[in-house]
Amino acid sequence: MKPAKRIFRRGLPLLLLVLCATTAGRSVPQVVTPATPKASTASAVDPARALWKKGDYSAAITEFQKIIQQHPDDTSLHMMFVRTAANISSKEARLKFERDRALAAQKGTKPEYKFVAPVEVPEAKGTRAAQAPAQPSVPTKEELAKMEADVKAAKAALVRLTQLYEGWAKASPKKAIYPYELAILTRSEEFDKREQYLLKAVALDPKFTDAYQELYSLNNGMDDVAAAKYARKAAESEPDDFALKLTYASALWTIDQAGAQKYFRDLVARNAGTTNGSTALQRFISATDDPKEKVALIEQFRREYPKDWTPGSYLNNTLYEQYLTADPAKGLAFAQEILKALQSTTTVPNTKGLINPAERNKTTWKANVDYAEALVQARALIAAKKGADALALLEKTKVPRALEDSSQFTVLKAEAADASGGAAKAYELLAAELVKDINEDYQKAIVIYGAKLGKSPKQVDEELWSRRMQKAEPFKEFDLAKLGGPGRVKLSDLRGKVVLVDFWFPG
Repeated sequence: MKPAKRIFRRGLPLLLLVLCATTAGRSVPQVVTPATPKASTASAVDPARALWKKGDYSAAITEFQKIIQQHPDDTSLHMMFVRTAANISSKEARLKFERDRALAAQKGTKPEYKFVAPVEVPEAKGTRAAQAPAQPSVPTKEELAKMEADVKAAKAALVRLTQLYEGWAKASPKKAIYPYELAILTRSEEFDKREQYLLKAVALDPKFTDAYQELYSLNNGMDDVAAAKYARKAAESEPDDFALKLTYASALWTIDQAGAQKYFRDLVARNAGTTNGSTALQRFISATDDPKEKVALIEQFRREYPKDWTPGSYLNNTLYEQYLTADPAKGLAFAQEILKALQSTTTVPNTKGLINPAERNKTTWKANVDYAEALVQARALIAAKKGADALALLEKTKVPRALEDSSQFTVLKAEAADASGGAAKAYELLAAELVKDINEDYQKAIVIYGAKLGKSPKQVDEELWSRRMQKAEPFKEFDLAKLGGPGRVKLSDLRGKVVLVDFWFPG
């Protein structure tokens, strides 16, 4: 039997609460079949879902049992009903939010959220001036009590479902769907228990794609080798699902970049000229950190998928930065190309007074053009022995926000300072930056200027550390309980050692 298209994908919440059913007094007839979903009529489960949304959980389960009695092995129906049942987490989050809001109102404090009114604009024909959204009313005690009761009832229904599944799994030990659903119903912190249920599910059905995906999600970030293995199993269980191949490629990247690159290139080549090929190439671009490879891939994407490329694409920012670093003139030409393409597009005026994204892009790329022009001009002035003019130009040049971490600008300023006032001026400029932060490009440059001043690399390093220590401030003493064990830890006990302090908020 050829499996139907799966209805779930990677990225859905892990807490999926899955339902199955029996009629009163007798179990659903056992049929040893794979757990892969079969084609179904989605609307068949709508009555049960509607009851659950209304908060009539008992009636919803009863109705769902009737539906499953007619389609005992249709796992797609189970999964569709589960989507509705899984909203219990949303209910809890909403209850907490409303409790906090009510408490804030009681104390007379401001709520954590803010409403920002759009800028008022004159009314135009066929439009209305923007209005601030109305403030929602604070829930009353009665409304909070109703929400609490609803959450409590939903939790009780989920406990009942878990018990039902335990009984069904015992009565039908060869059905993979039951241990799978028990895994989903198991709390996420019970890792081992959840994993064992999933492993049992795939042992019963070696092509149970959803179970492999859950195993991947369970291990992702904890055991990358295992996560990649299960992502591969999921992709192999459903060869026609391209999204699963992409998930495996990303998982493989964490443990074997060379292998992942080969896999990505194969996906791109096998799907050349198609939507899947475009998607794979863009995912490959996002995965790689090597600047040269990233640029080559983006250029390939522009050549092979011109219809998918837009002047406002985030990929253009990467190209601009890399072109600018290699050759400011090339960066300038590219920025001018993008700006021209953006200016040729027609944008619809925003009647709500908000900044239009297309207009924001034009502003951004105009700034990119201005910045690149400044770099080109500064280099030309330095070459013409006009270092003072170059430095004056750079002093009034604004670095685009996306390039604020780039060292190119500061290194060029040091070069202009050297050309205008000598090595000492360039040395001081870079030293001021290195006292604040360590930067490899600044370090290389300051050693060159230090040599011009008769300073060895060691002397430069010692001088920088001396300046850092003069500006250093003592860290505040702490005396805290040790995490995961007895005893306490004090900063003074660690004197003479390198101490990394990590600030975090417990979940």
